[in-house]
Amino acid sequence: MKLNFELPSEDEIEERCQRIRDVWDYRRVDHIPIHMTVLSNPWGYTV
Repeated sequence: MKLNFELPSEDEIEERCQRIRDVWDYRRVDHIPIHMTVLSNPWGYTV
């Protein structure tokens, strides 16, 4: 099975990072970012 996806641009990555920094500094954001981590990987995918 092949997964196809596009990586975000550098500007979008910076916006996401800034949103996380703003949340940690208790600043208002348009939405709260979430971080997902894979703890179980029965299919053997690399992260």
